[in-house]
Amino acid sequence: MSLEHILGIAPRHSGRPDAMQQFDDIRRDLRRLLRQVGHGAEETATGFGDLAQGFGREAMHQAGQVAGELSRQADRGARAIKRDPLPVIAVIGTAVLLASLLHRKR
Repeated sequence: MSLEHILGIAPRHSGRPDAMQQFDDIRRDLRRLLRQVGHGAEETATGFGDLAQGFGREAMHQAGQVAGELSRQADRGARAIKRDPLPVIAVIGTAVLLASLLHRKR
């Protein structure tokens, strides 16, 4: 059963037997359908690619902002340590002492 038959369009007869004509009609309909599916898939892939590209750009923008803020915080921390290193030394010393005490109990 061909698309022309379904739509009620009169089929073209080339003098071949009906089975061969139907086979040709089906093959032609299938080619046309595959072209349409391929075109739709191409449009979908293009749309998906555009969407993914937009997400990538936004992610890069957000990552740049986060990196900038982290850099500013690191600079502030480094300046604070240069001004008064004693609290950092105390925290590191406490962590080392605690680790050594916990390691001895095991």
